[in-house]
Amino acid sequence: EHSDWKPKVICVEFNPTMPSDLIYIPPTPTPNNHTNEESRHGASLAALVELACEQHDYVLIETTLYNAFFIEKSTYQSNVALQLLVPDTSIEALHETTMGTSLYQLYDGTLKLWGCQKLLWHRIPIKESVIQMLSPQERNFPFAPSSEGTQQVDNDTLYQTFEANNTIIDVHSWCSPGNETNNDSIRGQCATALLKQLEEDGFAYVRAPLDVPTCESALKFTKMFLQDANENVRRSCLVKDRAKRGYSPFNTENFASLLGLNNGGKNDLVRKFRLGPLSSANGTKDNSNDGGTSVNNSLLQPNVWPRGEDWNQAVEFQETIQHYYSQIASASNAIVSAICHALIQQHV
Repeated sequence: EHSDWKPKVICVEFNPTMPSDLIYIPPTPTPNNHTNEESRHGASLAALVELACEQHDYVLIETTLYNAFFIEKSTYQSNVALQLLVPDTSIEALHETTMGTSLYQLYDGTLKLWGCQKLLWHRIPIKESVIQMLSPQERNFPFAPSSEGTQQVDNDTLYQTFEANNTIIDVHSWCSPGNETNNDSIRGQCATALLKQLEEDGFAYVRAPLDVPTCESALKFTKMFLQDANENVRRSCLVKDRAKRGYSPFNTENFASLLGLNNGGKNDLVRKFRLGPLSSANGTKDNSNDGGTSVNNSLLQPNVWPRGEDWNQAVEFQETIQHYYSQIASASNAIVSAICHALIQQHV
């Protein structure tokens, strides 16, 4: 605080187990406590960013597992090459907490761990059995319905019960090729029922010809990408406008950002992977780097995919998600066509 000397580059260690949105500052030793152990906690990355960026005009430009790198804000603003290399200097874009330990609760009071399950610097496992607040005999769901007279119900029975208690619109007549000229009566009834359901409830359950194995494979590979893959794999899919394409880490954007709004709202505590049409309206394809015509519509940007050299599942991931997207897009377009047809018929 009292020195005029100011380094151009700072490298400082932070505690990698702390969440990116946590501001933790180690306590200052007091006159009544002179032990060195008091301050050996490590600061969170968010606390260092707040100190360096907001109070001393530095910019975060990179992180490793344990270290953060800052440069002077004036240096960053005057260096175009650096701005192109690091367009987003937020914590969310430059760091992902991979050594954190999360705790969650089950309905019966059981505490579960997720993430790193050991004391890193002591090399001692964190055991779920030791952190429990309730004994196994005390664990139960206080609001569970009575088990008297209940029996196990299979999936088919559950679906039949759901079907009996909800209106489900079958849109096969709009999704299947060759039905454009045939079955006009069935298509008209489907469109009318769909619009009526939307007007009454604001949503509708539909039955569409989606391939179940494709949906299951898409869920499988999405889990592998978002949970099992190395951090570098996900970060290879970061783009400047991640609200529309590629990978979005925790706390980086919300629905308002899709509309270009800055409403000060809290960001979503979820990871996302976004993609769009496999080929844009003007011919620009996925991962385009041929210097062709740029896409004018911000919703028709090239998709971003992980690379084979970074992840051995990259090719299967892309093929599976593209196939799933094609099926969903086809069904969605058919549903929109049915709604438009019903609206037109209302005003004929």
